[in-house]
Amino acid sequence: MNDFLKYSLLFFVLIAIAFQANSQQLTFDKNSDLIKAKKGDTIIIKTDSAYVLSGKRADYLNDKLDELDTIKRIYNNQSENHRELIQNIDELDDMIRKLRSDFERDSLILSQNLSNVINELNLISEDLKENNQMLKVNNTELQKRVVRLQELITELKKEMRGIWWNGIADKVIAFAAGIGTGAVLILLL
Repeated sequence: MNDFLKYSLLFFVLIAIAFQANSQQLTFDKNSDLIKAKKGDTIIIKTDSAYVLSGKRADYLNDKLDELDTIKRIYNNQSENHRELIQNIDELDDMIRKLRSDFERDSLILSQNLSNVINELNLISEDLKENNQMLKVNNTELQKRVVRLQELITELKKEMRGIWWNGIADKVIAFAAGIGTGAVLILLL
């Protein structure tokens, strides 16, 4: 194969010498990157290798290099967008964990407070029963206190319902926020 290249180069050189009268002599050495030659020009290659391309092929390769640069820019932009999305997802995940923790803590506190109120109501009810037996003589006074106690129980029940509804509202809001965040995550992914 080496002989073929030698003979081909020799043949090319001989043909080049024949056309040398109308041509210009160009030298391609180790410092050369590009030489533009015209038909009939003689090229002397003083490096270990060189490539010869037609103008049409060089234009085609330049177009492909431009396309490759465009694809590389698009890829870099997409990579940056991907990194930003992952960062946003991580931030949303942290917020969801915090909301879940806050919700569990608030739910526990609400449950404990409700238990305390119920225990207090039970204690009040027991005290009233004892007082009722001790104060049978003063039935009128007791009747007034019972009426007042019923009013307090009604108010406490209203307050308990308000606390319960507020707790339900907090849970519904947290649930809706979770669904909304999940929907945003699904849309983003």
